[in-house]
Amino acid sequence: MLFIIKIRVSPAPDSTYKIYDALIGLELGIIKSGDTSMKWNGKANSYSVWDQDQTLESALKDSVNWYFQEIDKKAGKKQLYSYYKKISYGNYNLSGDISDYWMESSLRISPVEQVLLLKDFYTDNLVFNDKNIKAVKNALKLSENNGKILFGKTGTGTLDGKNVNGWFVGFVEKEDNVFIFAVNVQAKDNAGGKAAAETALAVLRDKNIY
Repeated sequence: MLFIIKIRVSPAPDSTYKIYDALIGLELGIIKSGDTSMKWNGKANSYSVWDQDQTLESALKDSVNWYFQEIDKKAGKKQLYSYYKKISYGNYNLSGDISDYWMESSLRISPVEQVLLLKDFYTDNLVFNDKNIKAVKNALKLSENNGKILFGKTGTGTLDGKNVNGWFVGFVEKEDNVFIFAVNVQAKDNAGGKAAAETALAVLRDKNIY
């Protein structure tokens, strides 16, 4: 008797990896919790909003690739790998190029793994200093509505000019509870972070969470 089992490969994290890359940058002192500014090198980027000096808050908000690529460059693969392995970040495979191992390359993570990591992040159950956890959490704040606070990060994976992988991960703080979520959408096109965020927000509204 023949059994055929189809195993779905976990998607790349794309820009959602920046949550933990920021923590590594803070932990190693590449950026300081009191001053997370980084100078723009003057080279034009894909998005004009990237073409200026950045802070952790602006870099997460506008998903500024060069800011986190600079953290990775200064940290080096050995230290990056050590941290990703310690926190069990997906397959913690950094065999891709240091500039894009998280962009549809070697690093992979499932939605369930995203939620479990965010739970450890929120409860300060990772290997990072609590002040660094707090700094990243504050930078992830997106909006507030009737006492409910939304924190999150999008991610978009692009292949051949098409958005094929979209993420929105985060959590909602309410007075009596915290709701942690991860939404991933995949398609041949139009599957970016915006689509994932729209899906997540629709569910959060439907469930009266946010």
